[in-house]
Amino acid sequence: MAKATGSDVYPNIITGRLTMSAANTLTFSEINVGLNLFDKAALLIQRIELTPSTTALADLDTDVDNFTFGLTASNQIADLQVDRAEVIDSVQVEADLIGAVVSKQLHVCPWIHDFSGLRGGGILIPPKPLYAAGVSFGMTIAGVFFWRLYMNVIRLQPDEYLELLETRRAFG
Repeated sequence: MAKATGSDVYPNIITGRLTMSAANTLTFSEINVGLNLFDKAALLIQRIELTPSTTALADLDTDVDNFTFGLTASNQIADLQVDRAEVIDSVQVEADLIGAVVSKQLHVCPWIHDFSGLRGGGILIPPKPLYAAGVSFGMTIAGVFFWRLYMNVIRLQPDEYLELLETRRAFG
């Protein structure tokens, strides 16, 4: 399997902001980590943090309102459902109104997806293509999401890299 030779010792942090092109519209933003397919390197994602803007949270004001943020390996998909092989990870947040509209619930942000406990220390993916994606339903504004990605670059042997590419496509 992949060897950590010539790889990062400590996690790199990539931060970004995704502003949806319009309310209720699936939007993609490419994440460029400075690597390409010919580098024969993989990203070991250990943690993803997501913080929606306060206006996005405030716009969740009916029982049907929701938004989804995710990391994908394609910008050619129609949704961010977890049964799509191109969706690496996603989180959906929806309104759950209880009682009077004046009641409130506090949200602790960021929302964290920690993959460091997985065998190998995270999710191993090719560095390209990689996209941040977001979509909403029932909202009246274009959502804004801030994210952090903690990852290491893992150098692979040519046969290991080919196996990684085949594995990501074969399970789709």
